[in-house]
Amino acid sequence: MTPEERIDETLRRFLLQFFIPWGESKLDNDFQGEARTYWALHCKKSGSAGDAISEIYTFEPRPTVPRVFEASLVLPVRWLLAGTDREVSERLITSLGRRASQVLKTLVVQVPIEHDLTPLTWPRTREELELILNLRLSDKERQQCAPRSGVQATHRVLVLSSPNVDYGYMLSGGPATTDTARIGKTRTRSRSFPVRVTQPLSVSRLEPAWTYGRGQLAEIPTRQRLHMLVLGAGALGSHLVDQLARAGVGKISVVDPEIMEGANIGRHLLGAESLGLSKAKQVAQRVGSTNPACAVLHFHMTAQTWLQRYSDATIDMIMDLTGEPDVRYSVELHRVLKPTALLIGWMEPFVAAAHACQLPVDILWLDGKKDRMGDLQAVTWPHGVMLHEPACNSEFQAYTPAAAAHAVALIAESALELLDGKVVTPKVRSWVRGQRYLDVQYAGLALREWANEAGRFDGVMIERQWNE
Repeated sequence: MTPEERIDETLRRFLLQFFIPWGESKLDNDFQGEARTYWALHCKKSGSAGDAISEIYTFEPRPTVPRVFEASLVLPVRWLLAGTDREVSERLITSLGRRASQVLKTLVVQVPIEHDLTPLTWPRTREELELILNLRLSDKERQQCAPRSGVQATHRVLVLSSPNVDYGYMLSGGPATTDTARIGKTRTRSRSFPVRVTQPLSVSRLEPAWTYGRGQLAEIPTRQRLHMLVLGAGALGSHLVDQLARAGVGKISVVDPEIMEGANIGRHLLGAESLGLSKAKQVAQRVGSTNPACAVLHFHMTAQTWLQRYSDATIDMIMDLTGEPDVRYSVELHRVLKPTALLIGWMEPFVAAAHACQLPVDILWLDGKKDRMGDLQAVTWPHGVMLHEPACNSEFQAYTPAAAAHAVALIAESALELLDGKVVTPKVRSWVRGQRYLDVQYAGLALREWANEAGRFDGVMIERQWNE
């Protein structure tokens, strides 16, 4: 087939498979299935540098009834943060840094609709938009979103929320948009743009059920109401705080008395930018800025101090990642007085094994007996394996970040299982590496009897009852 014949064939297929069926309304279902894509293309084609708003980010679930509320228009990025939770909005603004030099109040009208819209059913005129407002809003709501003049003038936005897509529109009556451009070194030029009433606006969802669960995890709304206490923000704890925030946990308190030092960099969530600073504070700021739906609090103090000072705090679950016997004892005393679910997580040297002990509310770690952590290990370790480094208060384990990823995954999944109330009886979940891995790391190592089944594999997940 010649190049000319291939072009002719392409045009013929376009005519028969798209243009003619489209004109005969035979592609409506295709448009319906790609409603979000077509709306995004429409917004991109209609946008300009003079638009008051470049993008709407909503962190509210789809409403069941119309509502009117104030939102934050962030300049110079021209993002409208549409949500009623002020704390989430403020955390998101903080995460933008220099891109958020000014914040203006903007009025948002959000109206639920039953079906996704297609290019044939989009509202396009001022009259169509006003008709929607008149039909769906109460008299009080229409008065709330009426245009204002003078110093009270604000931009007004209508968001139509279908089950799958949000459609944004700039309403008339708001202040003109000013675009300032620099000319040379000293002069600037300002241009004023009137608001176009039919201007479409792209809407992106940031609510936790979408960003974390993508609408498929029923646990996300419940997790958003829960508060986790994480003791230890080291190489293990820092990554776990990040994983838990991304899993939809609404509030995390991070407790660690140490500062970030050079020896930590290779295995920590933080890097060189945090050297000499509080691990707890830097982890909280980093995770909080990337996950605005999670309130991450930081406490630069020992676990014992926190448990004494904030003994009345409402905690849904405690995670002890310190590996310190004294911390486990203090947590035990706290849980006797205030029963709370507990997960104790730790790694063995070289991450030859990692463990997550899941203890429901009424199960104690010690219960008047000796500390069992040593008995739960997969390997009996010779003294020479443990190293001492100035970056750690206690002994230092040798392992790589890649190996530690197995431990982070194990402990994060175990913590969420316990947090979601799916653990009825206490259990110990372990990730155990095989004999070949042990031989490479250190001569003469052997698995204990309970872990022998992992010997011939690269790695095995083993679950045991706590009372075994």
